[in-house]
Amino acid sequence: NGIEQGWSPECLSTPADDDQWGVVKSGCVNGGVFNGNDNKTLPQELTPMPQYEIRAGDVLMSRASGSPELIGSVALVSSTRNKLMLSDKVFRIACSKNMLAAFFVRVMGSRMMRTQIELSISGADGLANNLPQSRIKKLMLVRPPVGEQAEICNYIDRQTTRLDTLIEKTERSIALIKERRAALITAAVTGQIDLRAA
Repeated sequence: NGIEQGWSPECLSTPADDDQWGVVKSGCVNGGVFNGNDNKTLPQELTPMPQYEIRAGDVLMSRASGSPELIGSVALVSSTRNKLMLSDKVFRIACSKNMLAAFFVRVMGSRMMRTQIELSISGADGLANNLPQSRIKKLMLVRPPVGEQAEICNYIDRQTTRLDTLIEKTERSIALIKERRAALITAAVTGQIDLRAA
């Protein structure tokens, strides 16, 4: 429903320590996952703006990027440290009571929404690419009843957990096969295997 934009003062290039104020970069939501470490340190001489502090439960969207495929990336902040502020390149989206934040994030990552977002980007190539608030408000998205949204989110969570487990097992198998391949080559080169018959 509501869209809030942050503040981008001139910051130090290094990430802020836990006891310092930091301003998140637009890449903090790449891949649909919030990464609070993707920030810049607010100089001590500047006064922080606590109204832009990021909180658990926030839905954040990248507004600008040099890569059009990253513009419009959305993530739900499950947890965060204190003293991290929105930049003007990141929107905070307030979902209405009939739109679950978790469902909104998943919908925004769908191919249908990505196509709309890419058509809504304005500006030339490079860092000038951005997604204006006015165009976000015109995006068309599905909104089933809240109970159905929760069921969809639960289903997606179950399936992605299963797929992640399969990926992990496959990666372990590949690593083991590579080890065996290296051992076989070593054995053949060092004469531990008699290859004359082969």
